[in-house]
Amino acid sequence: MASVSTSIDANKAEFWEGRMQVNLRESMVAQEVAAVTTTINGSDKLHKPYFTEHSAASYTPGTEVTLQGASSTDDSITIDTFKVVPMYLDEAEETQSYYNTLAEMTDSASYVLRDTIDTAVFAQVDNGTEFDAGDIGGTDGSAIVLTSANIISLFSNARKKLNQLNVVEAGDFCAVLPPAALALIAQSATSVGFNFADAALSNGKVGNYMGFDLYMSNNLTTATYGGTANTTNCYIGKKKMIQLFMLATPKMKVVDTELKIGKAIQFWTGYGVGIWTRDKSRFLDAKIYC
Repeated sequence: MASVSTSIDANKAEFWEGRMQVNLRESMVAQEVAAVTTTINGSDKLHKPYFTEHSAASYTPGTEVTLQGASSTDDSITIDTFKVVPMYLDEAEETQSYYNTLAEMTDSASYVLRDTIDTAVFAQVDNGTEFDAGDIGGTDGSAIVLTSANIISLFSNARKKLNQLNVVEAGDFCAVLPPAALALIAQSATSVGFNFADAALSNGKVGNYMGFDLYMSNNLTTATYGGTANTTNCYIGKKKMIQLFMLATPKMKVVDTELKIGKAIQFWTGYGVGIWTRDKSRFLDAKIYC
């Protein structure tokens, strides 16, 4: 029988999913770990001075002592960083779109600003109290090469270091770690009942281990430390020690554009990030490689 060819491509329907693809995004861990103050109006700088500690002196009865005066030092954080996500949407094209383009654009812009702020917050971790291999029985000045065998030592010695710094625990100790470190914890701690939670549902929090709330972040900074490249600066200690002051929560401004049938859309915010001097001793800059 002779072959028969058909051509009915013009009759075939094409379908579009009801929703667009979801972008791969991480949680804003800074919202949980940092001290966030929003809507700071009428000022570009915040001050929080501190007093120098007095010292105890020996006293011999009947003799004069040298009096100590009070001495304060000013701490300040300046709101001097402004970020904007500028976009354009043509109304003629928007009417032809099957999807809500404006909603997708604003969702993307909002995430970009949150992620930018999150990165700025965790860039401050390097200002904490240094904690490296020497603090867990290894070599001073070397990175902590994390393995399943030294995870317990990491957290027990981190608590010891914080106690030596007179950090008062009030159920608010935490650790912000990269995914590789948390994977090692999961491998070694599953037998004692540790289970990962969905980080996307709780601003990056994945569980609690040895009294530390654990958070996962890809926004921690890395550097070469003690000859070990890609060492991560991990936050371990009391929550709310990094200050994030926001001039305003991210805002959207929409204006008509001249000579175009479209709108200019701008998502923007202003913020300042820093650490009060006393708070630098209330969390550890753990130098971890994994």
